[in-house]
Amino acid sequence: MKKFRIAFTLVLLASLLAALLGLVRVPSAHAASASTGALSGTTVTINNGPGDQTDPHVSGSLVSYTDNSTGLYEVRYHNLDTGEDATIPTNGGQDLLSGISGTTVAYMHSTASGQNIYSYDIGSGTAPVELDPLANDNAIRESPAIGNRTVAWVDYTADPAHPQIVAYNLDTHTLWQLTNDTTLLNLELAVSADGSVIVWAKCTGSFSGCDIWEAVLSGGTWSAKQLTSDGASELPHTNGQVVVYDSTRNGEQDIYWQPVGGGAEQQISFAGPDRNPHISGNLIVFDHFDTTASVPNWDVYVYSLATQTLYRVTNTLTSETLSGISLTSDGTARVVWNTLEADYNVYGFIFQAPSADTTPPVLSLPANQTVPATSPQEATVTYTVTASDPDDPASQLTINCTDRSGKSYPTGTNVRATFPIGTTTVTCTASDPAGNTARGSFTVTVEGAAQQVSDLINLVNSFHLASNLQNALDNKLQDVLAAINAGQTATACSELTDFIGFVQSHTGKGITQSQATQLIASAQRIQAVLGC
Repeated sequence: MKKFRIAFTLVLLASLLAALLGLVRVPSAHAASASTGALSGTTVTINNGPGDQTDPHVSGSLVSYTDNSTGLYEVRYHNLDTGEDATIPTNGGQDLLSGISGTTVAYMHSTASGQNIYSYDIGSGTAPVELDPLANDNAIRESPAIGNRTVAWVDYTADPAHPQIVAYNLDTHTLWQLTNDTTLLNLELAVSADGSVIVWAKCTGSFSGCDIWEAVLSGGTWSAKQLTSDGASELPHTNGQVVVYDSTRNGEQDIYWQPVGGGAEQQISFAGPDRNPHISGNLIVFDHFDTTASVPNWDVYVYSLATQTLYRVTNTLTSETLSGISLTSDGTARVVWNTLEADYNVYGFIFQAPSADTTPPVLSLPANQTVPATSPQEATVTYTVTASDPDDPASQLTINCTDRSGKSYPTGTNVRATFPIGTTTVTCTASDPAGNTARGSFTVTVEGAAQQVSDLINLVNSFHLASNLQNALDNKLQDVLAAINAGQTATACSELTDFIGFVQSHTGKGITQSQATQLIASAQRIQAVLGC
């Protein structure tokens, strides 16, 4: 079984390459809706040597890819700035299907005993490290993706017929299983650059009947959610704020995207099929089949979410596919892809991102709030948080609020969170598709029983009742406050009951009905806080 899975992986890689290299044409169905622009930059040969070089991925100036020039599959890395190109050390077997984040490469290592996931830190001088090794070394794990310190992979170990998605933290060595399907297949995963979002396709068959899912890390916990339900969406990718994917739901393969967490879906719509989107910052790179070329083939295009402009990266008589992109904070964009020449080779293109969106959203936060507790521990508070951005529609903005407990609340108005007695600082962030982020905070103070008694005394005094009534009410409440401060809850409850009875007996006799309603409601709320 293990040998079959290893062989299947290599066959699968070859079949994916063939499929993605444009052997099938799909009739066009859409007219162009995006403006077009020109790019100037530098084309770089990453590796066009003997044998096949495939599956390139880029992070900053570093590229990882698979090479079989020696007859075995090896993972290599290439520095686009210096030209350095080297093989990741191996201990036998075959290495392939890599991903890269910063200087860390994650890849699949296949041997006769199993398929395992390894990581390697470029320039560290240390050997590759197996992630979450099994005691009997019979794992069947494939297709790793990496973002920051999060590595995710497709795991066939427990049930080869129904692969699952797992996430692994390189620092804490913690493993999470994100799916647990017994009838569906989880495939085609990607991890955001910051490691907080994982996306994948959940399919009824091998690369068929697929919908896009996401898992978001918040407060140390991963939460999964379905994003599409068309049964025709595949190859997702994310920058942590936006999820991109392709879909054939309308008859033609096109690129779609929506905010992390779900929201209004948008589409890149122009003539010809598009697929395999990758996103970094506000730039989406994808493979487009050019039906107008003298020799129709796949080319690499870039779409800017900030300017809604489409840019053509390649224009040759051969197909360029499996493209990836990295946009760094200085606006430098690096695109990589595969080209089928005498064999498969890897190239890149470096350019300055045009009209990059550098403006963060503007958060609209509620004022600091003070509310009375409604139970012995807490109060439920309703508040509204919104954001706006001159460069992006509201549907593309992502808002999250986190309190001191680490809980995260999603975008939306009228958010209900339960707050404990005391003061809680709520920190909110708003991010746009380019990764620009605004941050702000406000406080929610939940008053306990003692503070509410003080407030009730102030309320009594604000009514300017006859002095004998005001003094009687104040004295009763002072007794309540003294009992609370002394920890004598039963006495405080009894005193509040006497206070309520006194108010009721004097309603219409110096205390109006409206005043009585307010006083009694406040006293009963204090009783609820005390647990009377």
